[in-house]
Amino acid sequence: MDHSTARSLSELTRSATLRRLAAIVAGTVLLTIASRIVVPMVPVPITLQTLAVTLIGALYGWRLGAVTVIAWLAQGAAGLPVFQSGTGGIAPFLGPTAGYLLAFPIVAAFTGWLAQRGWTGQRTGLAFAAMLAGNLLCLAIGGAWLAVMIGAKQAFLHGVAPFIIGGVLKSAVGAGILRLVARPVSREGL
Repeated sequence: MDHSTARSLSELTRSATLRRLAAIVAGTVLLTIASRIVVPMVPVPITLQTLAVTLIGALYGWRLGAVTVIAWLAQGAAGLPVFQSGTGGIAPFLGPTAGYLLAFPIVAAFTGWLAQRGWTGQRTGLAFAAMLAGNLLCLAIGGAWLAVMIGAKQAFLHGVAPFIIGGVLKSAVGAGILRLVARPVSREGL
């Protein structure tokens, strides 16, 4: 490999790294904004976080999607006001919303994995199904955590059932957004 080829490869790597870092920053900002849109409910409020999480996964692919959500969770754990209603710190990881928060990177990875296999905005029905599957996975994991805290019946009544219609609506909105920005997601992600 000659010197100019090595330099070109180095520039491409640096460019790809900067693009990924910019995507992570944009994703954490999107998640923070989505966290501020809140419909108060007890014990778990309705936010647009799952819409943002599934979109990030679908647009970024499974690896970068999960890394982006983990970066956002780390910002919140460090005390930055990025969670619902501008909260941050460790408390959200210990309360009723903890299961949902911990589900988010899994949901982003799952939705991204589906997108990398063609479940994208180019195929609106599959995009909707991917977004809905991500929302249902989040409800399952979050509901399981909540069940440990308040019992299975109460967790379903207060932490799953009220969010099913919202999950369907968010999935439809997400599929529509993906349709508007339809582009193939490579198997490697963004």
